[in-house]
Amino acid sequence: MTRLRPALPSALVALILLPGASRAADWLWPDTVFGGPCAGSLQACIDNAAAGDTIQIVGDELNNPDRYTPIDENIAIVRSLTLRAAPGVDAVFAPERSLRVDLGAGSHTVRLSDLSFRRGGVLVTDASTVAGGLIDLQRLRVLELGAAGQQAGQCGLQVTVNGSAARQINVGDSLVARGAAQPERPFSGICVTQDGDGALNVNLFRNRVLPGSGRSAFGLIAYNLAGGSSARASANRIFGPREDTALYLLSRDSGSTLRAENNLISGSSGDQYALTLNVPGGTGVIVNNTVVHGQRGVAGGGLANTPAASLRVANNLIAWQSVSGVAVSASNSSNANNLLFETLANLWTPGPGTLTVDPRIESAGYPRPRFDSPLINAGSAADASGLTFDVDGERRSALGAVDIGAFEANGEGAAVITATAQNSFFNEVYVQPFPTQLLETDHLAVSEQRALPSTPALGQHLGVYRNPQSASGWSIFHQDSNVDMALGQRFHVIAPVASKTGFSHLTSAANSSGALSRIEHASLNGLSFAIAIALQRWEGAYHDVPIGLAWTSAGGGRWQLRNEDGSAMPASLSFNLMVAPLLSPNAARLSPGGQSLRELRIEHPLLDDNACAAPVVGRVDDPLDGLTVNNPQRFSLAYRAPSGPGAPGRWFIVAEGSGTPSFPPNVAFNLITDGAQAERCRAPRENAIFRNGFETAAR
Repeated sequence: MTRLRPALPSALVALILLPGASRAADWLWPDTVFGGPCAGSLQACIDNAAAGDTIQIVGDELNNPDRYTPIDENIAIVRSLTLRAAPGVDAVFAPERSLRVDLGAGSHTVRLSDLSFRRGGVLVTDASTVAGGLIDLQRLRVLELGAAGQQAGQCGLQVTVNGSAARQINVGDSLVARGAAQPERPFSGICVTQDGDGALNVNLFRNRVLPGSGRSAFGLIAYNLAGGSSARASANRIFGPREDTALYLLSRDSGSTLRAENNLISGSSGDQYALTLNVPGGTGVIVNNTVVHGQRGVAGGGLANTPAASLRVANNLIAWQSVSGVAVSASNSSNANNLLFETLANLWTPGPGTLTVDPRIESAGYPRPRFDSPLINAGSAADASGLTFDVDGERRSALGAVDIGAFEANGEGAAVITATAQNSFFNEVYVQPFPTQLLETDHLAVSEQRALPSTPALGQHLGVYRNPQSASGWSIFHQDSNVDMALGQRFHVIAPVASKTGFSHLTSAANSSGALSRIEHASLNGLSFAIAIALQRWEGAYHDVPIGLAWTSAGGGRWQLRNEDGSAMPASLSFNLMVAPLLSPNAARLSPGGQSLRELRIEHPLLDDNACAAPVVGRVDDPLDGLTVNNPQRFSLAYRAPSGPGAPGRWFIVAEGSGTPSFPPNVAFNLITDGAQAERCRAPRENAIFRNGFETAAR
């Protein structure tokens, strides 16, 4: 099993070095096979590792591993190190256990990823004196923050920077959730603070900070940064109630650049503004954020008597703030194309394109614009020119012009369709209900989901066709017309429009040879790392054959549709192709590597603990492994409960069929998830969030 790989050529090659090699070593803990320094405690393994080594946490059982490895010890790291869970393993610290990193003089690189904590957390103190260091924290989970041994005000993930060195700090795709312990004491989410003098490059991206029944203070901060630093907070989700600033970026000296973009803040109820940016003598940008249902919205400017050299506030939605909506310093600042609604005591002079109408959003927990929202196409394209994706990970500027707020309307839809007696007949099921109006020109992508995790699915080869009897105008069908739909059978459906690319491919004698049919489309040509999924569209002929995609370097590089059983590709067949935006955070390529497996676990922060998501997968022959691997194996998707306390629930691609089916070694799948559908179904209930300063029932 492998963790999903980003669609970047440079990130697709991993080098594993054996202990004792001349370069940095890769250790496995607990080592239940060979023993040695990593056979005992994790701390002993870390103490043995040299600077620059990597430790992967693997299964703790030699036979019948359960994918769950508990860590019942506090951990200390004092040198450059990479510590992560191995693909397919949930590495979970026992309750009230934490990880501390203390780095002294010199230059250090520390990477921590894919670890979970319960009533614990991570504290990094870096006193580097040589430039070029890196602190990289990704895919970390801190649950039930507020343990008895934690001090009030402590952050779930905290990086404290001392020393004089310039360095980089990344915190991304992580979750911090306040718990119920010590309810009278406030705790914060993700904090980067600086006491030293070196310029920092801080990136805070796609994190989620959630409240609990105990008090919550700061959400996400990069505070007291030295002059000349840069900090970028992008696509984070911060929910209240909380008593202090939800998103706070502050530089203490001149020459810094601070950016807050595509962030969602909902329910912040403290006495401070929910989103605050202080950049004395530097450049500040507050663009395309959504700040709703709190007391105070957005504030920006310099610090003390030093104004910002430049401050731009544009394309933000600020609504339902019971005390004040916005406070922006008049010195060297400008604003445009913001929407303010039901906000009091706004301290600024509204710029061009300012709107003051009801934004018409879906909910406080998921404030995406409705189809008739004035936010759509009302933003400034120039201010959003550097933004590729919105807070959902979908394409920015999708319908001709950029929207106001963190979300971008794109006309797309996705849903889980369940076969019932009312919507299924013989070998087909209507695509209904569906959240958007489907058209004849749509190019649907579909995957099957097991009705129950332990109950095998039919694993039939699927297709779609235009059906006027369906309310949506579309049906999903089994290519084998003799196999009826089973009641309760589920299907994930995505209809690409303006974020993902959809198009049709028609096989012909000119573009087909043997089992292959060459695809010509600008979204795929020359792009071996593109993520695409194919599905037959019935127009008179069935195609009961497993299909996938394969790459050829001929002609500048082209993707080809392939019959995975090796049979000849007929002419005059129509196929839908769905292509994810390049470098999309919602798309990836997955492979078990050289193993033959019954199931392939999907590890993705958008899908973890998200049972109602609707990911779609399709076969692909990975062009980067240099192998030709056919994959005729039938498959479905299944969601499984957590492997143990503190671990997330996970999605799996499961081989289907009689006996004990498995995927051949080195097969691969493309994965595409609709960010809007996945985020909508896991959004907090509206009564869990402060609205206009009044607390309602906690979630």
